[in-house]
Amino acid sequence: MSNLEELLQQEIQVGKFDSTGAFTLSLMEARRKLQNFQLTSLEQAVLKLIQGVVRLEPQAIWMESNDRGFVISWADPIGRVDPGLFAGEFEKTLLGSDCPEKDFAIGLMSFLDKEPAQVWWAEWQGEEPVATVNLFGGLSQAELRCPPGTHARTFALAVQTGKQKLTLDRQIIATRVLFCPILMLWNGRLMCELSWNPPGHTSSRGAYWADFYFRQSGSLARGIALKPIGTCLRMVTGAGGMAGSDFAISPEGYSVQRRYVLGKDGRALLLQGRRPQLSGLAALVSPGNVVGFPVELQTSLGGSIWVVDGSSQGRALLLCVKHGVLLDPCTLPKQFGATIAVMATPDLEVDLSQFAPILNSPSWKELAQRVKAQAEEVVAKLSEESPSALKELGGNLPWSWGGLALIGAVAGASLLPIPWIGGFFLGGAGGLWAAKRSADVQYQSRLKALKRAVGSDPD
Repeated sequence: MSNLEELLQQEIQVGKFDSTGAFTLSLMEARRKLQNFQLTSLEQAVLKLIQGVVRLEPQAIWMESNDRGFVISWADPIGRVDPGLFAGEFEKTLLGSDCPEKDFAIGLMSFLDKEPAQVWWAEWQGEEPVATVNLFGGLSQAELRCPPGTHARTFALAVQTGKQKLTLDRQIIATRVLFCPILMLWNGRLMCELSWNPPGHTSSRGAYWADFYFRQSGSLARGIALKPIGTCLRMVTGAGGMAGSDFAISPEGYSVQRRYVLGKDGRALLLQGRRPQLSGLAALVSPGNVVGFPVELQTSLGGSIWVVDGSSQGRALLLCVKHGVLLDPCTLPKQFGATIAVMATPDLEVDLSQFAPILNSPSWKELAQRVKAQAEEVVAKLSEESPSALKELGGNLPWSWGGLALIGAVAGASLLPIPWIGGFFLGGAGGLWAAKRSADVQYQSRLKALKRAVGSDPD
């Protein structure tokens, strides 16, 4: 059995550990003095805690919740937070400069508004408890699950409710952590699917023109997981270090016509677990909903993903990911219409809502330069080959082309002053040529628009 399966399936008894320390900051006083820093929902509070944990760069994150409490655990982190210093300087941390402790403090503020009975910080070496600290005072013992003994060090932040119940919408949180580069579970299930669809995309729109994956190495907290949007018709560059099945070439059912994997070899990522549990009607018709089908994605840490549609219809969106969490969407210049860019933005400044970038700030202007440079690289790659609709499709004719050819064939057989069989084939060839010509013009027009957007087309 793998370490992950042990984490997901092992039945663990609840243990009671005496607190090794207590800090008597008044919850009521903290709420009164710091209420302006509260988030608008508990889901946002969880997202801030996730950001704080991601910045510590653990090997895995898992969460447990019910209406009586919430626990977030993380294993083998590179960084560490001193719980005593954190609780003793809670207000100073909340008002201070950006750091993991500040993310923890902002997240806890919304939980404090629910008047929790206890807030615990715990640490284990293997399965042995090292410390349990009651951050905000109290005499109760901690009732915390012992972690599986698959990690050298495990930490947990636990909120135990008082009179009020906790209600958390898992889907709201899962949507925001889609590109988190660290394995993340909630009640034993993956927090999100292993692939994604850009906002507003529907299968009826057809495949995208191309997508681009920019790999990078280094800190997990400064990158994103390069999750694909599906299989592709043909791969323009090799995908070394990205061997997941979702990156395979597919002769049918593809989502993208061409795929580019750019940059030096990135830091390898392995995301595996069991699918999230479905709700509603899907829960009744899915045989694997109870146990969850095992899935995995072998991919890479990256800096950005670009998805370019063949048409220019639709909004051009910039999706910023800060420490594993998606911020509110921003728009790209309208000349990039139907282009979606997902970018790791660990240094981007946010406003008091915590999830909206501050436009025109120094970090925003720096990001704009990075967006421009990558847009130029994307357009340059698309310009290397003269776009031909038939070549782009690898010789596979769309149904729409066949329909135009059939209409042309019928019209030729009926109208041309030659034998009907000759008119049929001549009209069909004309309809096929017209379809190809229209698609080629559309491709050329789209490429010219992208060149103008990055300033490489003088017209």
